[in-house]
Amino acid sequence: MKNTLLAIALTLGFLAGAQSNVYFKIDHFLGASPFAFSTTTTNNLGNSFNVTRLEYYISEIVIIHDGGQQTAIAEKWILVNAGAAVNEMLGSFNITTLEGVKFAVGVNPSVNNLDPASYPMSHPLAPKSPSMHWGWAAGYRFVAMEGQSGASMNQNYEFHALGNVNY
Repeated sequence: MKNTLLAIALTLGFLAGAQSNVYFKIDHFLGASPFAFSTTTTNNLGNSFNVTRLEYYISEIVIIHDGGQQTAIAEKWILVNAGAAVNEMLGSFNITTLEGVKFAVGVNPSVNNLDPASYPMSHPLAPKSPSMHWGWAAGYRFVAMEGQSGASMNQNYEFHALGNVNY
């Protein structure tokens, strides 16, 4: 009987301290429909447009859990391409209840003006094609959104958000 109680106590102790994998997941939508490139839709002013490129960086991720505790995910950048769902492993944590997540769109100023060539090619901040880096002074494009608009869909548009003051 003593051995059984000890085994149960050890098992409960192990389960209480168990680590859980935490994933950061985003499913993109355009209005009420799943996002798809080159799909013509209408904005809130009644103008037609489509999106041929939508990429953005996510950084400074913080998991909120277990009664408001906050756990920062250090040194994590995600380069998101809106044409694909995001399902990024953040790590394994001792968390009972996941309550939320905070994050920034862009690259934090302490990293934004560093040389992208200093990262291995598999890293989100390494040089990309099409480029997500504007230059050493401005740093990375935090968001790059491009497409066509207008009655005949013949007007190109580009929105590139960048610069430390916009982080």
